[in-house]
Amino acid sequence: MKVLLVVMLTFGGLESAPALASVDHGGAAQADSVCATFLANAGFLLAGFEEAVLIDAFVTEPYSMYGSVTPQHAEALRQGNAPFDDVAVTLASHVHDDHFQAAPAAEFLNAARGAQLLSTPQVIEKLKSARAAVDSAMARALVMWPETGRGSFSHGAVQIQFLPMRHTNRRNYNVQN
Repeated sequence: MKVLLVVMLTFGGLESAPALASVDHGGAAQADSVCATFLANAGFLLAGFEEAVLIDAFVTEPYSMYGSVTPQHAEALRQGNAPFDDVAVTLASHVHDDHFQAAPAAEFLNAARGAQLLSTPQVIEKLKSARAAVDSAMARALVMWPETGRGSFSHGAVQIQFLPMRHTNRRNYNVQN
């Protein structure tokens, strides 16, 4: 069973609830729109105005039956290049390798000096284990977990509310999701 992640972005006062349902295939996002680009598995790039949000995008190696981002996207992530050069916030839903891989996340944070990674305590601990993670990147990796008192985040037009959810099946109940 997969869990649907509902993301509500507010850009310039306009609420854009159907962001994942509306994909712009031809060009720049308009002032009242969000462009959603599918990357892999549960990975998306959401872009609107001058900022973008990455969700579960750091999957550069296939894992089990799950795929990965394209080689071109993997290289762009490593370098912090287009289409990822306007990313302000990155989110990782949980620590499993089909949603988050530490090495590409660390490389992205090293390259994209303005981006922040927000996630569960388990994901941030896994990021610390990545050899590529430098101190400046780790300073932008923040635990966002309501039980720690940090359940919401704002950056410019991006406003995020974090809600813990139980991962599917009993063997994964200890996974912060």
